[in-house]
Amino acid sequence: VSDWSSDVCSSDLAVLGEAELPLLARHAGVEVDVARAVCRRLEQAALLDDSDELRFAHPLVARAVASTISAGERSEGHSEAARLLLEAGAPLDACAVHLLASRPGADEWVTSLLGRAASAAISRGAPAEAVGYLKRALAEPPPPERRAALMLELGSAQVRMRHTTDAQETLRQGLALEPSAEVRSGLATMLSHACYLGGEIDAALEILERERELEDDERRRLALDGNAISLGLLDPERCERMRSRLHAYLDRTESGGLLEPSLDALAGAEHIFRSEPSGPGIALVRRAFEGGLHAFDEYTFAFGWAICGLDAADLSGEALVHVDRALAEARPRGDAATTAYLLSYRIHFALRVGRLAEAEADGRATCELLASAEDDASFPLALLDVLIERDASEEAWALCQRQELKGSQQRSAMRDLVRARVAIAVGRRAEALPLLLGAGEQLDALGFMHPQFAPWRALAAPLADELGDRELALRLDAELLELSRRTGAPTEIGRAHV
Repeated sequence: VSDWSSDVCSSDLAVLGEAELPLLARHAGVEVDVARAVCRRLEQAALLDDSDELRFAHPLVARAVASTISAGERSEGHSEAARLLLEAGAPLDACAVHLLASRPGADEWVTSLLGRAASAAISRGAPAEAVGYLKRALAEPPPPERRAALMLELGSAQVRMRHTTDAQETLRQGLALEPSAEVRSGLATMLSHACYLGGEIDAALEILERERELEDDERRRLALDGNAISLGLLDPERCERMRSRLHAYLDRTESGGLLEPSLDALAGAEHIFRSEPSGPGIALVRRAFEGGLHAFDEYTFAFGWAICGLDAADLSGEALVHVDRALAEARPRGDAATTAYLLSYRIHFALRVGRLAEAEADGRATCELLASAEDDASFPLALLDVLIERDASEEAWALCQRQELKGSQQRSAMRDLVRARVAIAVGRRAEALPLLLGAGEQLDALGFMHPQFAPWRALAAPLADELGDRELALRLDAELLELSRRTGAPTEIGRAHV
């Protein structure tokens, strides 16, 4: 065996990391017998590991050999390794990892393989790996017509990881490329999610409104409109205009002539939250789920409206079934953003059906998930109610004091409502009434009159009476009784008569 053969095989093994003998021989461009003889010499010198796969005995040896190879040769070696592994039927990630170590060269094959590897990583719940593959694919660079689609995939993976700042930058760059209408719609929807998760509600809504005006395809335009209405209903300055837009769809949704699950969900929730008889609203929400409503992509916001509508209509168990199904899909996908979103709902629904231990476990898991994503603004407010029920009111109060005030006005109102419940539990009753009245004013302004979704009157009336404001207590009691009768929800009718 020549020194040249030994040097070649050693260098190629340093590039491959580990390999079976035929692969090493092909990569080195020598006969299998030659490669076998080289490996025998390396084994005799104790330089190879004694495992089935050929690899150097110590990383220091591998690094020492690799240091003798030029950067260009290493890059070419990794590219060739990826091709040979793919031909041998190796997993995509085993091929892609070599391309990560190669130099960009505007090779469409490289872009294609990295894109496929990213898709495989997403499907097995590894968005961080997908991000690495997609960034490398974009650096290749891909053909211009593929660039925006890859940026949509990258931005979507970053959103899953709750890397909202990175996702916004990626998705805005994708929109600036003037992509096809379908890709553009996907970019806009995902960018709105990234903005929403980052607490930028106005920015999320502006993106959706702009793209809705640009969209020619009715199905995509309706999906964009569903997202825009979902967010606009949370803004007191926009809610009436958005409600009017939603009502313009009502005849078509109620007759079954508009097959768009997000608008069915919103129309159903609108029926329920306005404290109207809930039967028609429940039917629309159920039709939305039958029509394909789910918790991902263009349906994320409408999903939340739908399950909250079911909860307000005393169907918390049914809502919990939908949340559990969505969680079963979100967790294996490594979708931290949607998982945290769904867990926040699950905590409340589990509490409503009496599963306190599960609710507390979910709440603490959500906090850990948000901490790992460095998200201090999406705290699961329902955990505070759970802690009250679990006789941990002081812990609830301490957590309540640390929460940031970010997000929509509706979330701000809900935060004050929950904070008032905690204040009552720890004996700070005088502090609770102004919080309840302020939250109620905001919720009423948004049209959220349903006493289950916005139960501030049921808390404020007895508190006002206790604090000496009998007139306020009687007025709130009368309003609560009227709203409860209009809803037809048994829980609220019973609560109003207590």
